[in-house]
Amino acid sequence: MKAITLLILFFSCSSTEKTSSVKTEDKYISSFDELMKECERGAAVALDSLKKDEKSAEYWGKVSNCYIEENNLAKAQLFLKLGEEINPSDSRVMEARGRIYLKQKNFKDAYGVYQECEKFQNLSSLKKLAQLENYFGNYQKSNQLLDQISRKLGEDEFKKFQLLKAKNYISLDDFKSSLRVYKRLGRYAMRKEESRYLFSYSLAKNGDVQTAKKIIEKKAPGIESEYKDLYLKVNDYINKETAKLNIEEVKHGSTSN
Repeated sequence: MKAITLLILFFSCSSTEKTSSVKTEDKYISSFDELMKECERGAAVALDSLKKDEKSAEYWGKVSNCYIEENNLAKAQLFLKLGEEINPSDSRVMEARGRIYLKQKNFKDAYGVYQECEKFQNLSSLKKLAQLENYFGNYQKSNQLLDQISRKLGEDEFKKFQLLKAKNYISLDDFKSSLRVYKRLGRYAMRKEESRYLFSYSLAKNGDVQTAKKIIEKKAPGIESEYKDLYLKVNDYINKETAKLNIEEVKHGSTSN
């Protein structure tokens, strides 16, 4: 979609990352949840309890990840460096490196790391890579990754990433597919401000201007809304399409008379 710019609001990594529990033993399910359990009692405790493995890069990568959870990037970087000195290609080390870049809003370097991490088929890394592919405009690749991991996600995360999928479709001008996703999500999509506007846009693009207008007019954005510009662009498009329909009705009415 050329008229409306879509950027995913990056990144849930700025807060504690949680993944929904999924009862399956699959290669895509990472031990990231297990690592987070090790970090629950604090990075310092994890540092001590995992000490038997301190000669491995994985150990330092784990400890670094725990300090990232505490938003202590200085210590996270310190322990990451120790892991990199042993094996910079270790999956835990790379996960920590990528997460630090994301915390620093350094998306370019984070993207490079998660592209390398794709080979590990780690669910946590694949989710971040899908978001980064969207961020850098690789919408088809982002959706391919989402298809790959969708069955491995818990219900809430599945819905969240379906919204990303719909945005990818809109950016690819595939409005039939975006509308299909929004309709499947139903009330969940309507509850989210951004997706409600994009749902309206998808409806209008598929010719259902009246329903689009009803949805967009239900609730205008607040003064502080970060989606105000998106609302204005979508609303402007819907109003123009409504005006076209009114003109056509007038034409047909005068012809019939």
